Amino acid sequence: SEFPFLAALEHPADRMAKLAKKSYKHFLTEFGSESEELLDLKEDTLDPVRRFMTGSGAQLYTDAKQFLDRNRTNFAYLEGDEADQLETALADGRCFAAGGMKRVKELTDSLRQRLETMADDARKSAEQAIKSRVEKLKAIPGYETLSDEQRKEIDSVVDETVAQIRNQPIIAVVREAATRFETNGYTGILQKVTRWTTPVTLPQEKSSDSEGAVNPVNPQSKIENPKWIEFIGMSHLDVSFDKPWLQTNEDVERYLDSLRVAMLLAVREGKRIQL
Repeated sequence: SEFPFLAALEHPADRMAKLAKKSYKHFLTEFGSESEELLDLKEDTLDPVRRFMTGSGAQLYTDAKQFLDRNRTNFAYLEGDEADQLETALADGRCFAAGGMKRVKELTDSLRQRLETMADDARKSAEQAIKSRVEKLKAIPGYETLSDEQRKEIDSVVDETVAQIRNQPIIAVVREAATRFETNGYTGILQKVTRWTTPVTLPQEKSSDSEGAVNPVNPQSKIENPKWIEFIGMSHLDVSFDKPWLQTNEDVERYLDSLRVAMLLAVREGKRIQL
């Protein structure tokens, strides 16, 4: 199952099994006419397979096959058909023959280098996008008043996401981690920072039978906690538009009008649009 090309040994094995059942007279009288066929089997199949399996060929084949299986998702991001060529080369029933692994090695090395470059670029881009968003937090009024513990809480979310990205070889997972941070992690951070930086207001004193929590400093006043603000991404805005793309100046203007309406509606509902 690991080396399908070994099916090439079935015919020689069957041939040897049949010969083993022959009487000694067969080898004295008739075997001469079969010797050339057996020598061809030895030279074309048995010896090449033996050299392949006891040399570097078997390990190269295994490594290339594992590389192909591990990176099938990543290959979707590469242009060209090198991955298909590699799969075809590994499926060749004569890949054990002389020079069969040369092409496999060339394709494997080329694909590995291209994927490493693309994955590295994806990781750098995702990390930069995360840090860029966190940098915008400094524009929130009162951000500079956050305590060390609050800042550490923010950093822990960011550091955890960055660590996942740096150690992730699958490009799709890198991009998904960055998207998940934007829709979940970063939104959570915005909500926390907003809550931390919004001052708690104490209204005028009221009678002891008024609703609300009791202020321990002044039992007759109610503590009003900051309103929980919902943050939504641009992609979550319900923009009404009748075309799948923008083609003309008029399309752009109409789309911007629809986008403006959706943004204003979200703001009027008390939401904040995440940028």
